[in-house]
Amino acid sequence: MESILITGGNGEMAKRIVKYFSKKYNFVLLDLHEFVNPELLPYCPTYFKCNICDLDELKMVEKSISRNKIKIISIINNAAIDFVPNVNTSYNNEYSSEIALNVLNVNVVGAINIIEVFKEQVIISKGSIINVSSIYSKVPPDQKIYSDIIDLDGKQFIKPIIPFRGVRIS
Repeated sequence: MESILITGGNGEMAKRIVKYFSKKYNFVLLDLHEFVNPELLPYCPTYFKCNICDLDELKMVEKSISRNKIKIISIINNAAIDFVPNVNTSYNNEYSSEIALNVLNVNVVGAINIIEVFKEQVIISKGSIINVSSIYSKVPPDQKIYSDIIDLDGKQFIKPIIPFRGVRIS
């Protein structure tokens, strides 16, 4: 069975991709959550709880995929962590090098790990690797967008500069 692998498989973008393309493609979803989002069950995706930052865990998932005769024809690197403001949530403007390294690890190293583990299948199928990115990888955040968000200290929320969303490989 030929399938497209999507990281961040329970996220909003992944849900939209699966729903839109489900008549044409099968999907393998990877995400940190224990179970696939119930909204996606009607589309019958194959789902793995997986930490894309853990290369050994990814290799075990790849073995399981191969045992089940699933061929990955393309990859959509969509997993990312970010500071996502919400009018109902308070945020702390403090962030550290530890947070920055975690963002880098998930958003960049995780994408590289996925490519490393599944590249042979994509090459054989002559498929594609799509790395989801954000305008914030090129420009600083527009703080006006977050003007109604207050942090934990009651101050104006400031969107940090550090959130990367994927990596662009040309």
